[in-house]
This record gives sequence, C-alpha cells and structure tokens, in this order.
Amino acid sequence: MTDTSRLFQLAFSGRAVLLAGQNLEPQSGRVLRQSLVRDLKLPAETSLGDACERVSEPSVILKAITSIPERGPASALRRIAEVPWAAVFSSALDDRLSTELAAQDSQSRRLRHLFVDSELPAFFPRRNDAMTVLHLMRQSHEQTITGLPICGRRFGRTQRLLLPA
Repeated sequence: MTDTSRLFQLAFSGRAVLLAGQNLEPQSGRVLRQSLVRDLKLPAETSLGDACERVSEPSVILKAITSIPERGPASALRRIAEVPWAAVFSSALDDRLSTELAAQDSQSRRLRHLFVDSELPAFFPRRNDAMTVLHLMRQSHEQTITGLPICGRRFGRTQRLLLPA
C-alpha cells in the first residue's frame, strides 16, 4: 500500500487530521494580500503577514475577506469538507472552509470551534457527534461562531508561535 492510499484510508476512516492554510482555496491568499495592500496604501511587495500586522482593527481584514470572489464554495473546498476528518487545524484568515464543513455535516456532526485564545484540550478525541476546528489565525468573539481574525501585534506573535522551533 502506498503512502498516499494509506493517507486516504486513514482520512476516510475519520482518523486523519487536516492542517489547512489560507491557500487551501487557490489564490485566496493573493487576493487578501492585494486587497489589504490597496486599502492600507502599502508597497505592492508587502507580504500578507506584514499587511496584517499593520492593521489595527479586524474589520479591515474582514473587508478584505469579502474581496475573495463569492462564486459559491470552490469544488476543492467541497471535496475536502466531505472527508470525515478527526480534527481540522486552520491558519486561514477567512472561514470559508468552516462554512463548507458546517454545510457538509449539518445533518450529523456538529462543529466545535476553538481559537488561539481558547483553552485547548490535551488531545482532540475522535467523536461521532462533533468535530473540532482549531482556528489558528482567529480569536474568540462572543458575537460570531468562528471568531475574529487576528491583527496587529497579535498577528506577529501568533505567526511566531506557528513557526517550527
């Protein structure tokens, strides 16, 4: 059995974890960066991380997120959401993957959202009734299910935590 087929076997048995980033949906990181660079009047070569560090309010990032074309969910996101993951760790600033996961599993498993400022469990047990989604670039917010994007100095601190030692 090849490594790829073993991965798919584990994923569809609900024992694999998804580690997802902003570009899980192709070009979404580029679109976000361009929107932030334009709105903040930054040099064109500014990275997405540097632009997010210069933002003082999450509303600016939320406005940039709306610049991602709304053609409905990308077929790639839909196919990824169909897999019964044990848990999902996402460093995306937007929550399009979470939205698609909720739509795919609306009749069976509920999503349990955790954020970088949440108290994290010691482990993420495989449960038939709930799937944990850990948002690495979002912090909890009582008025939104999927939290708010991290910005400013917190963005820089969070990115440093995500880098391997």
